[in-house]
Amino acid sequence: MSDLGKLLYGEEAEDKLELFKRKQAEIFSKYRSFFEHERIDPAKSYLLSWDSSGVHYKITEPLVERKMGKELEATFTEVFKST
Repeated sequence: MSDLGKLLYGEEAEDKLELFKRKQAEIFSKYRSFFEHERIDPAKSYLLSWDSSGVHYKITEPLVERKMGKELEATFTEVFKST
């Protein structure tokens, strides 16, 4: 997380970011053969950003969106929208 992100959201947000990255990696691992077959780099299939209104997650690869979008979005919501 950038220094701006830490200032806006604090250490808790950094912990949540690490938790989300671990959970996302588990999902990507589960679909490893899909990524290999479609020649998609999982790291380039999404954008994670933050600003004064919160943390945002967007899947940028349509095939990833169709295959696992709901699972990824649910994981993001579970981690970042919880209090």
